Amino acid sequence: MSDLDSLLNTSTNDIKAPQGLPAGSYKLRVGQHSFDESSQKKTPFVEFACTPVEAGEDVDEEELEEISNWREKTIKARFYLSPNAQFMLVNFLKACGVETDGKKLKELIPEVQGCEVWAKITKQAMQDGSGSFNPSPNQFFPDE
Repeated sequence: MSDLDSLLNTSTNDIKAPQGLPAGSYKLRVGQHSFDESSQKKTPFVEFACTPVEAGEDVDEEELEEISNWREKTIKARFYLSPNAQFMLVNFLKACGVETDGKKLKELIPEVQGCEVWAKITKQAMQDGSGSFNPSPNQFFPDE
């Protein structure tokens, strides 16, 4: 946790817009999950905080080297809990190595904390052009 006084005493010359990870495949470690709902349609979702462990061969190494703390970034994997989208959460759970057959989502979701899974990460520019970010990945692959 950052110290508020220290943050407020930061020179604006030292504040830079965040840069997302270069696009490509990353092995992610799944962290804690939280439940919330979308702001507009109020659709419930579960979101997992993931951290990159390894970059795949398809990631631009030079671009990655420019981000010294890339293993400390948080990639949020969000899954909507609507009837038309729940299958994406099941695919994620399976990619994490969790046996899903005949089980309920509420018992499976906590099981993935600490699992490692490969994900395809994309990168988007911020609307104002000041930086970039990584939207929630939607393609996951088992760690083999």
